[in-house]
Amino acid sequence: MIEMLVVLGIIAILAAITFGLMSGTTERGRLSRAQTELRVISQALEQYRGQYGDYPWVGVGAAGDNERILFNALGGVIGPRGDEITDDQGNPSLGRVFVEYSRLNVEFDEEQPNRLPDRNEPQVLDNRFIDPWGNAYRYFYKNASDPDNWNRSGFILYSRGPSGADDPPGRDGIVPDSANNADNLHHDQ
Repeated sequence: MIEMLVVLGIIAILAAITFGLMSGTTERGRLSRAQTELRVISQALEQYRGQYGDYPWVGVGAAGDNERILFNALGGVIGPRGDEITDDQGNPSLGRVFVEYSRLNVEFDEEQPNRLPDRNEPQVLDNRFIDPWGNAYRYFYKNASDPDNWNRSGFILYSRGPSGADDPPGRDGIVPDSANNADNLHHDQ
């Protein structure tokens, strides 16, 4: 009986060690995925700026709308100033799509699940790009003409990371578990 308890104890210790190693590997995988997705979205924003001459404008402090605007802008539904893209007759039209949706996680509008921008029926959707922890990627526009803002136009894009806190991100664009010594990752023109 004692030998059996010793064997079970050893198995429990080995299982705890294995579980600890696997959870660390899972978290590193999420961090790596988030960094890759941040690069994909940043590249899409640069292509967007190349097409329209500016990044998508968003309101200050309207975080929920910012992420919806980012999704719709990169999906070819809205222009840089939040205006819907139209054809020559003024009808809603789908512009250039700047992202490959299969490379990103998307949180869909509850009323229109699994709906992506459609060339046949272009409309603004309440979708967002989601990080590996289930939070929307945060996006802010930096307008150089705003005297209270930065001196150059650009954007701030980051993930809230494993903590889900909305603190300034670290250099990798992910909010660390501890926001000590973290600084904003941003892109200037």
